[in-house]
Amino acid sequence: MYTIAVITPCYNSAQFISDCIQSVSLSNTCGMCEIQHIIIDDASTDDTWDVIHQSKVPNLTILRLTENKGPAFARNHAIKQCDADFIFCLDADDVLFQNSICSLLTFALEKKADWVYGDMIRGDDQLRYLAGKDYFGWNFQTIEHVVTAMFKHEHFFQHNCFFSKAAFEKVGGYDETLHMAEDFDLCTRMLLSGYFPHYM
Repeated sequence: MYTIAVITPCYNSAQFISDCIQSVSLSNTCGMCEIQHIIIDDASTDDTWDVIHQSKVPNLTILRLTENKGPAFARNHAIKQCDADFIFCLDADDVLFQNSICSLLTFALEKKADWVYGDMIRGDDQLRYLAGKDYFGWNFQTIEHVVTAMFKHEHFFQHNCFFSKAAFEKVGGYDETLHMAEDFDLCTRMLLSGYFPHYM
């Protein structure tokens, strides 16, 4: 049995966080993993904390920062609290399809990979599908190909990446001095450390 930690930082996310929580609670469909959802409230000033506490779902861990530190710090802090084989960072205004985590885990095990990722579709704030706004991955051939595509703005990784916790820790996690593009920085360091993103 594998343990997957889904990490959700949130700041003033009362409008979206319930949908996010429900989507994760329904995502353990394959029986080969245990999913732990860790939500870290980054000192929200709206009703986010109250909304989270009203969520009655299993395997939910709630953390709260007393000072707003930004998403990089929040994710790192939450990941340090978990004992998981793999991690998946999911923003508070995102949702998972029911089979997403199990599919990513199965693919990672098949490829013996520390980094796999899938596609994203986009919706509005009512979860209505936005046609033509999807974002699909690429089947890269080499790490050099990935780096080139990223720095030429031909490809980007959002929070649709599934990492082994060991690889995440080896590259040092998110750079907490960054308050934007911290995912771009993390993926660049993963690539420079020899980790290849396998596209599902």
